[in-house]
Amino acid sequence: MAAGNSTRYGGLKQFEKVGPSHAFLFEYAIYDAIETGFKRVVFIIKKEYQNYFENLENRLSRYIQVDFAYQMINSHEKTKQTTRTKPWGTGHALLACKELIREPFALMNADDYYGKTVFKLLLEQLYLQQDHQLMIGYELGKTLSKHGSVNRGICTTDNSNFLIEIQERLELKYSDHQHSRTIVSMNLWGLHADIFNELEKRFLIFLEDHSAGSNKEFFLPAVINGMIKADKEKVKVVSTDEQWFGLTHNEDKVGLDQFLLGKSYPKELWIT
Repeated sequence: MAAGNSTRYGGLKQFEKVGPSHAFLFEYAIYDAIETGFKRVVFIIKKEYQNYFENLENRLSRYIQVDFAYQMINSHEKTKQTTRTKPWGTGHALLACKELIREPFALMNADDYYGKTVFKLLLEQLYLQQDHQLMIGYELGKTLSKHGSVNRGICTTDNSNFLIEIQERLELKYSDHQHSRTIVSMNLWGLHADIFNELEKRFLIFLEDHSAGSNKEFFLPAVINGMIKADKEKVKVVSTDEQWFGLTHNEDKVGLDQFLLGKSYPKELWIT
């Protein structure tokens, strides 16, 4: 998902060049996914971001099938007259892929680094557990910024590691939680295409409850919570000990660059 405005970071962080390969952060994830065995990438973007992808698409297409889905604010009949400029949220972003995806898939944020091993974990689990959805869970202490507070989705699970609820906690600081092993959601999902029908139903209900001029967002974690409570979905939480890294604050970039230097990526990810 690469359609966000990145207001907290102060710029379009998904298009910040980082690391030893001087690449977008999501390129490292794609590189890892290709090595694992993924064959296709679908970028969910705003149409006005297309120019960022023109050269990248040419480079990537030698390695993986590339497609685009466009998250448009007025994509539905009920939103045609909206004056809203803010995207409808991550749940709506996923809906933009509905007509493109028929197979199990991974869903991730374009501005997060998830670790080299998680895509293998996702691929294995997606085909082992086809009767429910998956979420990769991270230890809270491995998802924090040293340069300011963050918001995180705290996960509650049952004894079989099925998700009960994601509850957002605000303003979490590194100094308070750096050793916490509480499992959180970082929006890395393994999903089956049957999720789209229920997702669309819930988006229509969301639009009925919130006017087209509202700034409310259709967040995927909240939608998943609702599906679980209504017994419409089951979500298995598969934990990882990987270190997550992202660009929440401008000062995070230096640490991210240094972190990626230790991950054995080539100087050029894509040789054309």
